[in-house]
Amino acid sequence: MPGRRTVVPDPLKLGAGSVGAPTYSFSADATTGLYRGAASQLDLALGGQNVFRFHGTNGFQTLAPIVLSNTALRWGPGAFAAGDTVILREAIGVLALKNGTTQHTLRVYGTTSGGDKYLILTHDGTDASIGASSGILKVTTTALALGTNPSATGVIRLPNTAGIYWRNASNSGDLNAIAVNGSNQLLLGSGDMEVWIANAGASKLGFFSTAPAVLQTVTGSKGGNAALTSLIAALVAYGLIADTTT
Repeated sequence: MPGRRTVVPDPLKLGAGSVGAPTYSFSADATTGLYRGAASQLDLALGGQNVFRFHGTNGFQTLAPIVLSNTALRWGPGAFAAGDTVILREAIGVLALKNGTTQHTLRVYGTTSGGDKYLILTHDGTDASIGASSGILKVTTTALALGTNPSATGVIRLPNTAGIYWRNASNSGDLNAIAVNGSNQLLLGSGDMEVWIANAGASKLGFFSTAPAVLQTVTGSKGGNAALTSLIAALVAYGLIADTTT
């Protein structure tokens, strides 16, 4: 009756209900309300359709689109904690991962986790710098970096041990195309086609895995063997020939 209140001292146990006849429904809409869909599961029906589900293990699930009005989704470090990771609609067709000036990172894992076994997108919240944190791919507004400890400048930034490789024609191995060795020398190619380039105070060049040499000077008279001997020495220094003359 109006103005009356009923107090039930013991637990109120009701039937499970169903999607077409929810346990808690409305006189004007009997197919809309709450019902027990299964063990540890509470379902919400709208017009006889299962739309929302609250599950003890799987959490919140929905079969209906969720439309937010410029509202951010926030995650915190624990139950009922303040959100520190934010996804929001920044503009038409733009989904942003940000939280003020806090750096955010997006990791995409494959079948394994931990270490560098993921694709990583990261951006400093205050500028376009690329940090030295672990990861495979890092993208900012000004650069793309690969690997750990990439170069500090440049549009494409690589670490000092990284290389660019091609697969060989027989698909049995890799061909080193461009790499840097431990002596800060740029290597082009691999094996018998390797070219070494170094620039440590003076430009240097070497072929066939020969240590890079500076610009060679050919000396001696052209009328005798002095100039030829000097030229042979210069070619040997670059690794272009092997001198077996007598």
